[in-house]
Amino acid sequence: MEYIFAQLVESQVEIFTALKEGSVEGLISQDLFTREPQCAEPLLNQMLLALDYLDYNGILHRDVKPANVLYTSQPACQYIYQLTDFGLCNARDNARTYTGSPMFMAPEVLRNQGTRQTSKVDVWSLLVTLVYAMDTAGYRKKPLHTTEQKITAVHEATQTPEFRPIKTMAIVDPEQRASAAQMIVKLYRGKGLTTPDTQVFIGSHSANPPSTNTPREAAVKRPVPGSATNIRPKLMTAARNPITGIQVRPGTSPYAVDPHFPKTNLVRGAGIQQQRKPPKYRTADLKTRFQERIAQTATRHIFNNRDETIMPGTFPNED
Repeated sequence: MEYIFAQLVESQVEIFTALKEGSVEGLISQDLFTREPQCAEPLLNQMLLALDYLDYNGILHRDVKPANVLYTSQPACQYIYQLTDFGLCNARDNARTYTGSPMFMAPEVLRNQGTRQTSKVDVWSLLVTLVYAMDTAGYRKKPLHTTEQKITAVHEATQTPEFRPIKTMAIVDPEQRASAAQMIVKLYRGKGLTTPDTQVFIGSHSANPPSTNTPREAAVKRPVPGSATNIRPKLMTAARNPITGIQVRPGTSPYAVDPHFPKTNLVRGAGIQQQRKPPKYRTADLKTRFQERIAQTATRHIFNNRDETIMPGTFPNED
């Protein structure tokens, strides 16, 4: 959100942001997501990115719902969504209280056991937001008075074809529930991740192992820290030839621009270039390289009060 101004009023901070066209709640009242279900895809993608950013920074929103997602219209019936209303947010280490909107609360919050909450509460709320927006499996008309009724209604919705790829967002156990980062890796190949991809793990704990036949559902297996598969070769960085001073960029061949670049300076392995230390040159070799460089242009030399032109490859007379 575009920040405009903030002020303190009776110990309360008021923050002013740019005015938006409306919220997802308004789009739902227009039956946008039931008429055009494909419009829910950008909502899922953009909100996962927002939740991943919050999670990486140790913040829980704790009130993700349609009314708290604003939008800006774009051409071709596209929308930019923005998560707002952080009045109930809390740091990850301090979030324990019963708070939020009951219809969208995660089971661990509804049961109010006083345990430490995680960012997975927002993942559950986002899934319910999508189910509610699309009215999947008649969700809006179902009785949602008790915690078990809410959980059952969500699980019935995740059995539909459109929600089956993301049903790991609705696992009751927060330890087994997918995180926002895991869903970004699974659905969008990690594009837009805030969490470093080396910290995102897609394992066998998933309640819905993705099919390898569909690219969108293909899981990205991450190496186990400390294992041999986690050792990455050192990528070649821009190197400078110690003799000619010519800089070689990563992924390019040094021979095209510098015939003196030693062939032993690069080694290929598994398709990745590694950099080795350049070999040592003898003094005679250095003198030869130096002569080649100064031989490129004619210079003028003053010796014994004589103004003498020195041609390329020659030295001034010392008589």
